[in-house]
Amino acid sequence: MRKTLVIMLIIFGFTNCKNEIKNTDENLIKKNHTPVFLSLSPSMSDKEFTNEIINLNDARKLNEGKFEIKTEENYFYFSVGKTKNTIRLSYSVISTISAKNISYELSDKYIEQDKKTVHQFIEIFESNYNGQKYKLPTNIDLTKYGLNKEHYNVYQDASKTVLFGYDIDEVRYPSPSELEIVIRNESFLDGLARESQTEDQRNRPCYFGYVILIDYYYNEDFEKLYKKIQSDSINSVQGELEKGKKEIERKKKLENNIRNNLKEL
Repeated sequence: MRKTLVIMLIIFGFTNCKNEIKNTDENLIKKNHTPVFLSLSPSMSDKEFTNEIINLNDARKLNEGKFEIKTEENYFYFSVGKTKNTIRLSYSVISTISAKNISYELSDKYIEQDKKTVHQFIEIFESNYNGQKYKLPTNIDLTKYGLNKEHYNVYQDASKTVLFGYDIDEVRYPSPSELEIVIRNESFLDGLARESQTEDQRNRPCYFGYVILIDYYYNEDFEKLYKKIQSDSINSVQGELEKGKKEIERKKKLENNIRNNLKEL
């Protein structure tokens, strides 16, 4: 009887353990197949992702692997890819203008048009997600965390976080006549240095454009990243404060030494 009871307990324990493993696996599978954009998940294998892109093409939700967006003025075709933790939409455009046909005024018009286009996308996200959820710190180098765009907006709903990153080329180019004025107004030595580059500048093309990266994260994955960024940001601030205190102490010691020197005279 006792032997039978022991065997039953072993079987019962094994069954419970097996069920727990099964439940864990089912939860993992559930997360892996929870989409963050269309039917796509960053947890998919490359093969699964490629097959699903084909399915989305067949369903006309993608156009040759690209996601089509229409704004007030134009159509945009975003490439769709997968990173380690995100489904990523990307779009970039570069316009090339001859230096002979550019000016500060025209530069400003191109830059403002690019800003207007990017802002149209921001307005869409602001509306869809009721504004930004987080603000990324600006006192640390975000490229250390794989975030290499100059600007970021963060949006979130119950299941996913969207990181909207973008760069806009804001270089202003002078016309040939404006360039000559710049050279004349510079100091003699700066003017000589500039003169040697003038011919190249007259013939060099001018570039305008922007890049947009839209990353879709699971909330838990983004929040892990955000906590790390926030922690490093706080440590950076504390480090700067400590550095400032040490500098103040150094100056006080220097002033005290100078006062003591007077006594030595």
